[in-house]
Amino acid sequence: MNDISFVKLNDSRYSDSVKRLWKDIFGDDYDFIDRFYSVFPMEKVAFIAVFFGEVVGIVNSLDVRASYRDALYEGRYIYALALRQDLRGRGYAKKLLSMAEGRDFTLLVPEKEELFEMYRHIGYVFETEIDARFEEPHLFFTEGGDIPCGEKVRALFKSDLKIPEDAVFSLI
Repeated sequence: MNDISFVKLNDSRYSDSVKRLWKDIFGDDYDFIDRFYSVFPMEKVAFIAVFFGEVVGIVNSLDVRASYRDALYEGRYIYALALRQDLRGRGYAKKLLSMAEGRDFTLLVPEKEELFEMYRHIGYVFETEIDARFEEPHLFFTEGGDIPCGEKVRALFKSDLKIPEDAVFSLI
């Protein structure tokens, strides 16, 4: 792993490279990617893997809160983990995820069934359905986006805590 640097993005130097990798991996158009980063500024949410000046991996880590009765849990919601195809299977995704983890828990919602096993393999072992109530300014994702809003979703967690199944999750 010495050939790849893992850093919290803190300037705009890599922004075009981040967007290009996101588009290449997920197929989203630049308008969607720009809307995402207008709500969740890249320098606040993105962690990147850089190989000889090129962004080869990204993960976005959003602040999220789980509330259950009088208890509040602070965590991170992992969104859009992307790694260049030829670099997969070497532990780079695990390294990116470890940089983006939350205080009490880390949550992700795999897009495809086959991704559940990959995430379980790297420590996301607690699976449950959660009530995702993501509120303004995040409503634009209900218009063609894929962050779940106000619905039950199947999610994986990495945590030493047992978050109650009927907790409500909100982006903060």
